[in-house]
Amino acid sequence: MSNQLIRRLGFFAGPLIAAFIILFADLEPGKPAVTYTLAVAILMALWWMTEAVPLAVTSLLPVVLFPTLGIMNGRETSTSYINDVIFLFIGGFMVALAIQRWGLHKRIALRILRMTGSSPSRLLLGLMLATTFVSMWINNTATTMMMLPIALPIISKLEEINGEGLVRKFGIGILLSIAYCASIGGIATLVGTAPNLSFVRIFHIYFPEGPEIPFAGWFFYAFPITLLLFLFLFFYLRIIYIGKRKNWRSLSRGEMEKDYLALGPMSFEEKALAAAFVALVILWFFRVDIPIGALVIPGWSDLFGNPAFFNDGTVAIFVAVLLFLIPSKNEKGKFLMDWKTAEGIPWEIILLFGGGFALASGFKESGLSTWFGQQLEWLRACTLF
Repeated sequence: MSNQLIRRLGFFAGPLIAAFIILFADLEPGKPAVTYTLAVAILMALWWMTEAVPLAVTSLLPVVLFPTLGIMNGRETSTSYINDVIFLFIGGFMVALAIQRWGLHKRIALRILRMTGSSPSRLLLGLMLATTFVSMWINNTATTMMMLPIALPIISKLEEINGEGLVRKFGIGILLSIAYCASIGGIATLVGTAPNLSFVRIFHIYFPEGPEIPFAGWFFYAFPITLLLFLFLFFYLRIIYIGKRKNWRSLSRGEMEKDYLALGPMSFEEKALAAAFVALVILWFFRVDIPIGALVIPGWSDLFGNPAFFNDGTVAIFVAVLLFLIPSKNEKGKFLMDWKTAEGIPWEIILLFGGGFALASGFKESGLSTWFGQQLEWLRACTLF
């Protein structure tokens, strides 16, 4: 089935199914908003999955449909699209784009490869470490696109030395390691991947009085998971795709350093970005108090009269704004960040976030989430203990 046909089916099926639910279903008598919210959710899900219309356009449907169907008023729906999580995403992405603009991410990846070595196992480890570390701070897809141009020449050089047949299986393992590590690294930090930010915002929507999930709190919980997955993946890929290599010639140290030396000395822009990046991470980590047993490391926000006024989005935007103010030393008249580069932010993803947050709010306000929970009460009788 062609993509065009799938889009066409989704385009007509979404509204038809939604209209059928609105006209003929009544999930909870006396509460039509429950049924209407389900209809909107199904319409958005079908259009998102089939991309019958642009993702951003589908994400805007709650702004029109929620007030029209009496689910939520327009003001409350609209505020779902702009919040601290959205600004955390925007600020983090601006910093990531600046890093990509000046090539700092490539220098970091190649430096890690120089440190790990050139044997098959060390090459695999180096590429996995580089991909995992970069994906902790940069979008998973962007990380993959960055790492492939680094990995493919390495595979080509190994094929020249050892022959295509001997290297083919190892090359598959390298490419798989990049794909998996881009996701594994994204687990470790709030900005590593979009679902992390979505969870934080939706958690706040449903539990507004619940505890805040700060950057450091998320990291201390998620990083051990990333580490365990990383170790498992490394040993698994090493066994499956490397094994015992006989008559294998590794890349020389000179060949490993050639690409790194081609970058030249570290520029002022790269040094400034590295400093800004380190400052951003430190500000994220130490914004709120960090309890370690009986010891509590005080957060820097306590220095202000209203510590609760600060959040991770505030920090991200602060550092992002600074990048617009720091002039470039090598390119006169330019700054570390400019709006042309900032236009690379995936604004459709931001609207996708907003649409998801609005839908989550609709589920809560209409009572649809409670209705779903009631339908699952029969699972209590299925417990094993």
